[in-house]
Amino acid sequence: GELISEFSSDATLAAGSNSKVPTEYAVKTFVVKRAGNVWVNKSSAYTAVAGDKILADTTGGAFTITLPATPSVGDFVQIVDAASKFDTNKLTVGRNGSNIMALAENMDMDVSNVSVTFVYQGSTQGWRIS
Repeated sequence: GELISEFSSDATLAAGSNSKVPTEYAVKTFVVKRAGNVWVNKSSAYTAVAGDKILADTTGGAFTITLPATPSVGDFVQIVDAASKFDTNKLTVGRNGSNIMALAENMDMDVSNVSVTFVYQGSTQGWRIS
């Protein structure tokens, strides 16, 4: 990520107190912006990358979002039914070689207004629904 700002150093123990926290106990707080961790609109076939948050619009017809090919434990992809149309035009989630919920099958999302986060747990379970 990209470091945006840093706050800290000698924190005052109590309001109005002149006592300071010793340097070895000072707390540092970082605000980090993660690249690629923004919402993207998709209405046709797309291969996701780890950290994607996808607003999927199937108004124009069914399509497939393919999960990343070489995920690491803890990677995630979030998919939202952006137009409330999954019940009319399903979205297929392509497994791309990894299991989904311990099954070697793609997943059809055919319930409107759903939001699902897929989190990669490892090769046996694969992508788990959070």
